[in-house]
Amino acid sequence: MKILLVRRIILAGGLLLQLSTLCFQSRGATGDVDLSFDPGSGVNGQVSALAMQPDGKVIIGGKFSTVQGLAREDVARLNANGSLDTMFDPGLGIDQSADPTIKSIVVQPDGKLLIGSVDRITMPGTNHPGIYRLNPDGTRDGSFNFDSTVHVGSIALQSDSNVLIATGIRWGGVDQVVRLHANGSRDTNFNANVSGTPGSSASGVDCLVVQPDGKILAGGQSVYTSSDPYEFSDFYSHLLNRLNANGSRDNSFEQLVGEELDSTSLHALALQPDGKVLVGGDFTIVKGATRHGIVRLTANGTLDATFNPGTGAAGILPNTSSGVPAVHAIVLQGDGKMLIAGNFTHFNGINRNGVARLNPDGSLDTSFDPGTGANGRVFSEIMQSEGKVLLGGEFTSFNGEARAAVVRLLNDPILAPRLNITRANPFVVLSRPASAAGYRLEESTNVALANSWSLVPQSTVTNADQISVTVPVDPVGRFFRLKSQ
Repeated sequence: MKILLVRRIILAGGLLLQLSTLCFQSRGATGDVDLSFDPGSGVNGQVSALAMQPDGKVIIGGKFSTVQGLAREDVARLNANGSLDTMFDPGLGIDQSADPTIKSIVVQPDGKLLIGSVDRITMPGTNHPGIYRLNPDGTRDGSFNFDSTVHVGSIALQSDSNVLIATGIRWGGVDQVVRLHANGSRDTNFNANVSGTPGSSASGVDCLVVQPDGKILAGGQSVYTSSDPYEFSDFYSHLLNRLNANGSRDNSFEQLVGEELDSTSLHALALQPDGKVLVGGDFTIVKGATRHGIVRLTANGTLDATFNPGTGAAGILPNTSSGVPAVHAIVLQGDGKMLIAGNFTHFNGINRNGVARLNPDGSLDTSFDPGTGANGRVFSEIMQSEGKVLLGGEFTSFNGEARAAVVRLLNDPILAPRLNITRANPFVVLSRPASAAGYRLEESTNVALANSWSLVPQSTVTNADQISVTVPVDPVGRFFRLKSQ
């Protein structure tokens, strides 16, 4: 493995930033199965949620009862090499009587885990919430109690450690974006007033992204209100809204709507550094333009015509019980390219089973070749610190290699992570790609002094593809750098 040290100094927003990062050269062809990551017999079900810890270990969630032959109900932790981490033990885990499926996992700055499910969860001594919190060892954190029976399709953290949850997926209802305090109690001062279609069993918020400026992107399926929600052919459905940090509607963002309620939904959101928004789902038309499975919007919500995926995602993977062609996950690379995953067999007419890499303009990047790919749907993906890509789904093999529900792929050398800065008086927000989780953010007031670097004391927040930290403005000035751990 070749290692390159990169140093850059940038003057931005009145602060001088010094970045120290590492680039890694992976072995093998991009898209190949990474044989150094061996999950053994894998998972006896599906993996629909992935989260990476700073130490390289991976939390997996979904719908399963065993991992590598050991009992694990719907949530488990893997070591960096793919083996099961037996030190992480949720004990009795999740009661399966309510048939839950884990859809969202968030690692808090203190190492605790927020777990969200689209069907009701029962843990020993609890009601049937759609969200609960685990300690770093997998045991339930009894200090977090959300006393409400809801379905949680997505979880996001705000910079003040409050928790945003997307509720009501597939069940309609009101208040489908809710804010919780750190102890799980509801913040009654946050009133998003986002509702699903009354009476519909196919509506709700499914994905949340908190922008560096604090605004909230909320997307899902048929998130709107009408006098007669059953006249599907006569009504448009709001699929993507943007909220201000306090939950009020951001009217500067043009809402995204879909034309067919029964076949139009959003599954994935990714925010680019320039503020543009990538949206994945099972749609075919967006704002009058043909867009199969993926579209890019400008920072104000209008269609970005410079992003053209051609015929996009098409075809349905084998071993799929139901579904239509769809993009379920989007991960951004530092070079502007993006990896998409989902239920498709082709992208713009070229064979790509379950995963593909796109160029910044939306065209297929043919240099990333996953071979025969996945033999079942891919629901989740994350990029690790060396640029390798971890996928979770309901597949049993990938490119001819036995991989039950989880696989890691080789990728191009990762670019030096970029540290972005946004002014938000009297603070600044420093953000970097989530793939840079293996780096520590350090600060110094005088780089000329030996041993002057120390960890930034403020807590980081991970949302979708970005890790961010909010720090107060220092009139004296500070240096910041990213350093590989």
